[in-house]
Amino acid sequence: MVAPIRSALVLFLLGAASAASAQDPTPDPRVPSLTPREFEIRGDVRVALPQIERQPLSGFGPPPRNYVVPADRAAVTAAYDPDLADLPALVLAPPSQPDADILVPERLRAEGTYGNSAARTGRFNLALPVASGQLLADADYDGLGASDDADEVGFDRLSGGASIRTGGAVQFELFGRGLFDRYGLPGIRERQNLTSTPIRSLTQFEGGVGVEGLGATPFLLQARYSADRLEPENASLMSGIGEDQSAGQVDARGEITLFDRVRVDAGGGVIGLDGGLGQDVQYGAAGAAIRLGRPGGPELTLGARGLAYTVASGAGDGDATAIAPIVDLSIPAGPTIRLFASNDPMLVTRGLADHFQVNPFATAQPVLAPDVLRVNARAGAEITNGPVRLRGFAHYVEAPTWLVFDRSGDGLFIEGYESVRVQGVTAEAAIVSRSGISFEAGVTLRESRISDSGGVNVIPFYAPNTARAGVQVPFSRGRLALTAYRVAERPADRADRTSAPAYGVLSADARFDIASMISVVAQADRLAGTVEEWPGYRLPGTTVRAGLRVTL
Repeated sequence: MVAPIRSALVLFLLGAASAASAQDPTPDPRVPSLTPREFEIRGDVRVALPQIERQPLSGFGPPPRNYVVPADRAAVTAAYDPDLADLPALVLAPPSQPDADILVPERLRAEGTYGNSAARTGRFNLALPVASGQLLADADYDGLGASDDADEVGFDRLSGGASIRTGGAVQFELFGRGLFDRYGLPGIRERQNLTSTPIRSLTQFEGGVGVEGLGATPFLLQARYSADRLEPENASLMSGIGEDQSAGQVDARGEITLFDRVRVDAGGGVIGLDGGLGQDVQYGAAGAAIRLGRPGGPELTLGARGLAYTVASGAGDGDATAIAPIVDLSIPAGPTIRLFASNDPMLVTRGLADHFQVNPFATAQPVLAPDVLRVNARAGAEITNGPVRLRGFAHYVEAPTWLVFDRSGDGLFIEGYESVRVQGVTAEAAIVSRSGISFEAGVTLRESRISDSGGVNVIPFYAPNTARAGVQVPFSRGRLALTAYRVAERPADRADRTSAPAYGVLSADARFDIASMISVVAQADRLAGTVEEWPGYRLPGTTVRAGLRVTL
């Protein structure tokens, strides 16, 4: 507004001056003053500035003295008593378990050793991921001396197997195993004055399938078939060790856990000798138990299991039936102490090959029957404090059927099944240091009785006490280990008139890694003297062997 008015005044004054000079021809030497003496401005002058809105400052003042919680955010203090009947049905599904592409790392390990007394071993282990599962395979060979040795037991033993197992929440398994065991019987040669040592061979093949569920309701189903054969290699000596024999066994078992507390299991099978599958032995067991309590606190499992078998073979017959309680009690008595008590009744079944694994020098054509452990109880305490673990317990076994061996006149051992009672105590200790050095030891004192006979009747060749110990010392490129096992003098007959000598097994082994995949291994066995578990069948003395191990 000011600038236009000022411009108009200047033009007006210039115009007036021009008119005056035109009327007065005489020039005025004075310079006119262009500054107005007085002027007046009329109107309103307004200045409008934009308004700037700023974020309000907060957090700098003191907090309120009393924070008022809104009613809709207040804590619930009343008793929670929902009406579950009005709630919809709750359906919970176990989380999906993705298929495992690699369950085990790809690995191959092979090992071989040789030493004095022709002590020899071979080991092979393979683990491979296959599709969504895994393939496991192994083979083990042990040999010692010569099978026809006149004074000591020589043997060749080869066992191996393979299994394929899928991954996922439901896993399927296909497996198979084989065994070949060839060994001499020098005890027969000595008793019967034979010119050469009889040799036995035992073969076994078994295969089966299984399925296991790992979801909210775990279960396991498995079925297998086993074919065994025992035969002498020297037909001219067949009268000394009996004729050959074959056996077939079909076995199945299953178990399931319901509601994370109830466990149900069942199993059974049949055994047939010399082609008569299922005609000689039938056995079965079934049970159920419920677990009470909570993890970390006292837990109690209660149930019952029924056991039964029937034997009707040409060599003998018999049967047994039992129903026994299942008990498993665990009570934490402090941060490091746990008290426990249990009773786990069971059937211990054996096929033909299993029977001769218990005693390789048993007579041919045996009667096969399971052990029926009606009472298999233990009670004790366990202390765990850092690297130290101590455990002690008393145990008691009552079995209406139990396999025992008596020495026969021909130098072999004949089987029998008796009602027995075994009671004793066991103490165990284990220590693992921070450097990795580990030590373990255990001792068992026990007493056995054949309960169906009067007088002194003990289980033959059943040691009244045993002891074991072991130590391992690792270092940067390998390890050293020492193990010891001691068996006391044992009764050699039921009346305890004769005894079998005590024996001990002391072994040492070492491994030294010379490269990332190659190691030198060495082992010394039977360092404590003569080992003769069964009288008349002595193993060779101290053997030392060494070899290489390759790991890929």
